[in-house]
Amino acid sequence: MKEKDLYEPIQGWLQTLLENYYPSKRIRTFITSEVSLAKFIQSKGWMDKFPGYMTYECKVDVLGLIEGNRKADFILIEVKLKPLSLTNIAQLIGFTRVIKPLHSLIISPKWLSSPMKTLFDSYRRFEILTFGKNQSIRICKWDTEKKDIDYNFIYPPGSIL
Repeated sequence: MKEKDLYEPIQGWLQTLLENYYPSKRIRTFITSEVSLAKFIQSKGWMDKFPGYMTYECKVDVLGLIEGNRKADFILIEVKLKPLSLTNIAQLIGFTRVIKPLHSLIISPKWLSSPMKTLFDSYRRFEILTFGKNQSIRICKWDTEKKDIDYNFIYPPGSIL
């Protein structure tokens, strides 16, 4: 299995999740791993919705878009095949701080590396995942058979969004 093999099932999962969570909004999801978010926004003509878009020089694996009457927000998802390391999580922290999405998730079928398990389980260092006002990057384990998140493995503990 390759990382790219997870993009489509995770995109489908995200589409369903967002439609259920935001029923009055227009929801669209995309696989954007091959192009910078800045170029993707330009290609869609969304420059007016995201004034700082030209600074989004990062490639996000799966992107969600929530559109209301006057506002649009992103959901970022980074996908990794291996157990999640500090390097993987730090990458998404950087993307999240620049783009300022509504939600940000990192997903792996292998969950966390041993040092990251220790960081969160023993030292409870969930504050490294915070951004914006009371928002937190969510770390999730993907169940490849169910094609869904394993809801027993979400950090910080709580709801997915």
